[in-house]
Amino acid sequence: MSYQSTSWVTYNAIFPAGTKYIAVKYTNITTGNYLYLDAFDISAINPYKTPTGFALDSYTGTSATFNWTAGNSETAWQFAYSTNSDFTPGTDGTTLDITENPYTLSGLTTGTPYYAAIRADYGDGNYSEWTEKISFTPKNEIETVVNDGNDANGYTPFYSSATNNGIENQFIIPESSLTAIVNRQITKMTFYRSSSTSASFGNAEFEVYLKNTSNTSFSSTTLESWGANVYNSASLSVNSNGEMIIEFDTPFNYTGGNLMVGFKQTVVGSGTYLSWYGVNTSTNTALSILNTISGNKSANNYKFLPKVTITSTTIESAPVKIDDNGYTTFASTYPLDLTSTNLPSGLKAYKANIVEGNKVKFTEINQTVPANTGILLAGTTGETYFIPVAESGTALGDNLLLVNADGGTFTAEIGYTYYGMLKNSDPLTFGTFDPNSVAIPSNKAYLKVADTGEARTLTCSFFDETTTGIMETRTEGIDRLTTTKVYNLAGQQIANPTKGLYIINGKKHIIK
Repeated sequence: MSYQSTSWVTYNAIFPAGTKYIAVKYTNITTGNYLYLDAFDISAINPYKTPTGFALDSYTGTSATFNWTAGNSETAWQFAYSTNSDFTPGTDGTTLDITENPYTLSGLTTGTPYYAAIRADYGDGNYSEWTEKISFTPKNEIETVVNDGNDANGYTPFYSSATNNGIENQFIIPESSLTAIVNRQITKMTFYRSSSTSASFGNAEFEVYLKNTSNTSFSSTTLESWGANVYNSASLSVNSNGEMIIEFDTPFNYTGGNLMVGFKQTVVGSGTYLSWYGVNTSTNTALSILNTISGNKSANNYKFLPKVTITSTTIESAPVKIDDNGYTTFASTYPLDLTSTNLPSGLKAYKANIVEGNKVKFTEINQTVPANTGILLAGTTGETYFIPVAESGTALGDNLLLVNADGGTFTAEIGYTYYGMLKNSDPLTFGTFDPNSVAIPSNKAYLKVADTGEARTLTCSFFDETTTGIMETRTEGIDRLTTTKVYNLAGQQIANPTKGLYIINGKKHIIK
């Protein structure tokens, strides 16, 4: 077919059934030169409008409620969901015919990620396009308000202006206020501003700490040790409702006792002091103190406790961060599922079962273990893993990694030397320590080895659970190893291996 025109004219053409693409040829009738405009994709336009604003409204541990805006005047929809993020709505997963908006989906598994989409049902087999999929995870979440009072203090429990650099502050929430959240994970805290000349922290940045503690008060000069309990590091701000909300990067497992909350300023802001709702106490219990690098303190702030809403969920995992050398020792107050099928990808767990000379040998674990079991974890440097909590566990046989469940120092047993993992040591090394003066945290593990008459350090080797060969930690380059054939774990020969795990001369080696 051919069309010619010197003005704008509409031409209609009928294309054969099944046509998907067309091209337009433009010809200059004077010169005969031509140009193709291609290729146009022909597709049918769905005349039925898709719902908008499809979103999760709320959830419980086993249900989730959604709402949306109807695409037109439809009163029926199809709701599709799956635990597979790549599912195709209407084809994979589960599809439900519904007439409610909002709609509550029940019978879900707590802690499991789900994905969902909806489309409008206009009747007679006519449907709109599916909405974009959204993800959600049912959680058994509750909110607990503590220190709920209207007292406003002239000072804030966790902020300083630009003139007070390096502020550090702690306050203690007594266990009597936290009975509702024992054995739950704290995921969020909300504090409430009562007044200020500015609702901003002036770009100040903080590290936020949580810690179970036996302390009930602080003196005017003493802060409790921060330890390794960093759970959020961020710029904090106050919203239009006067709320400062902190969502923790790593949930904190609260197991009972008094809860220490700490704020350490890392970047000074330009804002003014803020006042906060809370309570004042005249007793010497659960005191809050303000302490700066310069030593400035305010007695007015010692006995002020901010109002805080704690959001918590059931404990489903134990978070643990790997040190810069790719290892860490660990002990949980809950039984852990260390089976290879449930352990997070990239993480391996080991027990120490042999000490010979100056070498400690580790064997991989593939089972559930009881609470307060000492283990060694190997994973990606600096990554935080979430190990599934189990209902119970079986004690490890021949495990030399011990745990001081109370934390702190303890009396050394005569005839033994104590070893702790040297932080960030490469290759992995255990060094001696004196438990009479050096505290081992309750979430870490150590070795107790019969005396040999001389001080020493222990280097490490590993028995892989899937093989009888020893995985030896190497720090030299691959060109230093006396071998001509190197294979990856899939059995493929590697000409120029970099860092990683390889099979060399029939044994597994870690090349660092």
